[in-house]
Parts: sequence; structure tokens; C-alpha cells
Amino acid sequence: MYTQTAVAQNEQNIENDCGYDVMPRWSSDPAHHTEWCLNATDKAAKNENTARVGQLAKCPGIQFPAGADKGCHIYSIVAIGQNKANLSAECSLSGPTWSAGYTHHYRWCITASKDHINAQMTARQHALDKCAQ
Repeated sequence: MYTQTAVAQNEQNIENDCGYDVMPRWSSDPAHHTEWCLNATDKAAKNENTARVGQLAKCPGIQFPAGADKGCHIYSIVAIGQNKANLSAECSLSGPTWSAGYTHHYRWCITASKDHINAQMTARQHALDKCAQ
């Protein structure tokens, strides 16, 4: 699942012209990410994923709507990346939480508590991890 997530995040990097190209973090090569992950600790893999999410949140190519909540903007980007990993790994996870739509995730986020937002991201990641087993 690490590989699927890393590749999906790099697709967001490319699609939004973020310009992140520092290897090994930003690569479209699944074999590269798989090899790295096999030699990394779980904590290191989570840290890499978190680092990519943080960089995507700062990407100038990803439109940040004027007046938008930054936390919900980041949540929406993460949710879309998790859905891309779901689709690319053929996990067949479905329902509203697996939407590809930014607006859908953003609208949900602005009405939810911070704890609920964090729980939703964690639940999606656990579902992805379970699919990978």
C-alpha cells in the first residue's frame, strides 16, 4: 500500500505542476517505492507519506480557494490521494468517503470536528493497509 500511495501522491504532484522532483520521495516508479519500503521501518514509511502530504498541501499548483479553511483544504487533498491509492491498488473501497471530488470532501470537512476529520483520514488509511495485506 505504501507504493500505491506514493505513486498516487506523485501523480497529484505532476497533475498540479507542483514541481517536486527530488528523488526518491517523488517518483512514478512503483518498483523504486517498493524496494525502499521493503528496507524501511513502518515509522519511516509513515513519515515519508506524511512528508509528501505536507509538500502537496503547499503546492502552488493546487488551487487554494480564497477564504477557504486551510485544514479542510489539506484534508481534501489527502482524501483524494487516498482514493487514488484505493483505485490504483484495486481495493474496491467505495462510498462517500472514497469520493474523487475535492468539493465533496471539503464540504464534509467544514462541518466536522477536528477529531472526526482525523478519525476519517485514519480510517481510510487503515482500510488501505488492510487491503494491502
